[in-house]
Amino acid sequence: MKLSGHTVLVTGGGAGVDMALAREFYHRNNQVIICGRNLERLDRAKQEMSNLEIMQCDLTKDDEIKSLVETLTDRFSQLSISVNNAGVQKNYKFTEIEPKTALAAIDREIMVNCNAVVKLSALCLPIANEVFEALKQNNYEIKVVKVKLLIWINRFLPKLAANILRRS
Repeated sequence: MKLSGHTVLVTGGGAGVDMALAREFYHRNNQVIICGRNLERLDRAKQEMSNLEIMQCDLTKDDEIKSLVETLTDRFSQLSISVNNAGVQKNYKFTEIEPKTALAAIDREIMVNCNAVVKLSALCLPIANEVFEALKQNNYEIKVVKVKLLIWINRFLPKLAANILRRS
C-alpha cells in the first residue's frame, strides 16, 4: 500500500498511539487531519507539525460528528485514509463504585470505541466511495482495521486476531 500522497484523518490524533500514527503519516508527505476533544493537545500537535489540520470534535456527540463530516466533505474531499482510532479505556472495580456510575462510564466507553467509529464511517461513505473507486481502478488495496479493537481481540481471542491479520 502506498503511504504517501493521501489525505488522512486520524481521530484522537492529539495523543498516544493516534498521535504517533498522525506523525508518521505527516512525515510520509500526506495531508493529515486530526480531531479530538482536547483543544490544547490539538494545538500542541499543530505546533509540532505546522501543516497539520486540527479539528475539535467529541465523537460521543452526533452533532459534532456531523459537523466534522461536513467539514471533511467541503475541505478535504480527497480523504483516502481514515484512522478511526479514538478511544477510551477504563478499569472498573465494580465492588468499589456505584453501579450507576459504572454503567454511565461503560456507556461512554462503548459510544467512543464502537458507536462513533460506525457513525463516522457511515457518514464518510459518500466521500469514500469516490476515492475508493479511483483507488480500485489503480489497483490499490483498501483495508479497514480498528487498531484498538484488534488489540482487544488479540488479548482475549488470539486465534481470531491472527485470522483477521492473515486475511488483511
